[in-house]
Amino acid sequence: VRRLAELLIVGFVLEYFVVPQIGGTHKAVHVLATANPFLPVVGLALEALSLFAYFELTRSLIPKSEDPGLATVSRIQLSTLALSHCVPGGNAAASTLSYRLLTRAGVGGTDTAFALASQGLGSAVVLNVIFWLALVASLPIYGFRVAYLFVAILGLLLMAFIAGIVILMTKGDERAMRFVHAVGSKLRFLRPEPLPKFFGQLVARFKQLSTDRRQLAKAFFFASANW
Repeated sequence: VRRLAELLIVGFVLEYFVVPQIGGTHKAVHVLATANPFLPVVGLALEALSLFAYFELTRSLIPKSEDPGLATVSRIQLSTLALSHCVPGGNAAASTLSYRLLTRAGVGGTDTAFALASQGLGSAVVLNVIFWLALVASLPIYGFRVAYLFVAILGLLLMAFIAGIVILMTKGDERAMRFVHAVGSKLRFLRPEPLPKFFGQLVARFKQLSTDRRQLAKAFFFASANW
């Protein structure tokens, strides 16, 4: 009874003395009280499904023999997503953490790098496809706008850049190998000697993915579901 009385007193003080002192908060609290409680529940469910699709996208790009399982992948990806929102340059730090955690979970270094690279590039491609479909659908309703054209051109440039990377990866010729070696020699924290071999392994994985329609369809489905 004593604790209940203390809670009631604290609630009374917060409601009538603390909250009104914060500009607009008191009114906002009462406005929130009239909001549809069903919508946050739907939003939370959709966010959970989006995260599940993101986890499955990662798993679809990892060889089945090295798949650490949904529980492990979900913990790794939640950790990296949290880190990406907490530190400067979050995406770079998150990619490093994701690579370290996946390799510790038993995924090979090349397969991990391939999965992370394919996940990033594939998500960007899918997002641009969704944007173009939405743009085409909006033209009869809202008409043409210059801002749409500008964003569409940026999307095309991004797609062209990604296509160039994919072509470079799938070709894997001597010029590409020399370029990788030259870049590695300029970076002090990398050893340039093993880079061509590592690059060649990535090329082999890209070629394997490009010929596996079932895996491609699965990755495209989960990338779309995530967005």
